[in-house]
Amino acid sequence: EKATEIAGNLRNLETLDAVHTHIEELPSGVAQLENLRHLMVKKFHRQTSRFTVLGGGVKVPGGIGNLKGLQTLKAAVADDGMIRHLKKMTQMRSLDMRGVTTIHSVDLSMSISKMEHLHRLILMANHKDDTLLLANLTPPPRLRKLSLYGKLEKGMLPHWFDSLANLTHLVLKMSRLREDAVSALMALPSLVSLFLMQAFEGNTLRFPAGSLCKLKSLGLCDMAHLNCIEIEETALESVQEPTLVRCSQLQTIPRGIQSLTGLQKLELEDMPDELVEKHRECREHYQSIPIIKIWYHINGSWIACANLPLRRPARTERKMDLKASDRFNINSQLEHLQAKYVGTGHADLSRLKCCCPVVFHQRGKKIEVDYRSVFESTSVADCGFLLRGSRETIRV
Repeated sequence: EKATEIAGNLRNLETLDAVHTHIEELPSGVAQLENLRHLMVKKFHRQTSRFTVLGGGVKVPGGIGNLKGLQTLKAAVADDGMIRHLKKMTQMRSLDMRGVTTIHSVDLSMSISKMEHLHRLILMANHKDDTLLLANLTPPPRLRKLSLYGKLEKGMLPHWFDSLANLTHLVLKMSRLREDAVSALMALPSLVSLFLMQAFEGNTLRFPAGSLCKLKSLGLCDMAHLNCIEIEETALESVQEPTLVRCSQLQTIPRGIQSLTGLQKLELEDMPDELVEKHRECREHYQSIPIIKIWYHINGSWIACANLPLRRPARTERKMDLKASDRFNINSQLEHLQAKYVGTGHADLSRLKCCCPVVFHQRGKKIEVDYRSVFESTSVADCGFLLRGSRETIRV
């Protein structure tokens, strides 16, 4: 009765947004909202990195197929009823399906092939052992954004992948691609954003000459076997801020990265200390990388522990008053810093392996920092957080 009353009061509703709630199932009255165009119901789970959030699907009621004008469906559970009703929803522009099983993926592919207006598609497998069987899918001609979360058949991309000439954004997670399976990725001419997470089983990831020339954003995450990244000349020439996350076997900066003319910053998150140390030893070789920023997951938060311009600053000695809040964005863990490093009035931070000593002085309620060539610091061991100035960054 309550659901019927809600449907009556909201019969002209066009957008229903319940993203990042704890809703498990939508009431049956939702299927009576005949004017509904956008239904977004993703359930929040947890954040696994600075740019990845795990979200679960929400069960939609039977009769959802009556909403033939629905254009956006975000994070619906792909149960038998949903798969059956989806065949009627040919006006879909943006589709996000969660909990897709191996069996469901076949029928789901047939329904998606009929969605001529679809420009964004997200498919998430129900379990790590479920395979997304997409061989029978005919990609909609307007598809621009594609995210596949789940194992792909035989560790290969679907045969139709090389036809995605208009695809601009691609996310692959848990795909388990073989080393010889990524050539189709490199041939996508319009791709501007690529994020691979647990998607590659090979040891060497090579970007051939001239590949992905429009790509601006590149993220490589949780590549357990990856130990070498090779960037050939004229590849990735538009990439601005590549990000490497938890690639535990990668111990060197990607080969050829210094030739990327559009590069603004390289971000490393939870990467091996060996990689950072090798960068310090060969820093002259990477002078073309303006900034390398290193992130660590500390106490439930992602903290920038280093932001290292590779060009030595003009001044090598300076005193900075950290109380000037209008000039500095001081992390909320400042009290933690005082308790950990400022004891009886000063603390020797040489154990952080800075090239020159860094000493904190406590004067009343203010903390001042004296440092020499602090920008040369490269160790990320036991780092607390970041204090950022308008042009400079102090790593502590």
